[in-house]
Amino acid sequence: MLVVDDYDDARASMRDILEDLGQHVTEAANGRDALHFLIFHREVKVKLIILDLQMPTMNGWEFLTLLRSYVRLALIPVVIASAHASSLPSPNAPPVLGCLKLPYQPKELSAVLQIVNNNAEPS
Repeated sequence: MLVVDDYDDARASMRDILEDLGQHVTEAANGRDALHFLIFHREVKVKLIILDLQMPTMNGWEFLTLLRSYVRLALIPVVIASAHASSLPSPNAPPVLGCLKLPYQPKELSAVLQIVNNNAEPS
């Protein structure tokens, strides 16, 4: 999992919940750092990106646009995490699976992980 959020506390909270659910978590403080990680760490198989939209340097929308331009990265599922999830425009284009509203709930994250795992390609 890759958690992309500019707030340290938000990333830590998400990481704790995901690790409690048995996931390995990598963190990035903005879209540029996340894209850099994905491009230069090919050995890491990222199954899901949890993405904040309002970040400095490169926001979530810019990150999504660039993510879709890389063939190898374009199909990594993304869940948008926002305090304003209910007011976001519906992101219909892949790879966005949906939105999580802050504060994060373990039950919601578990459901997202189940969807991702059910759609994962067989190894």
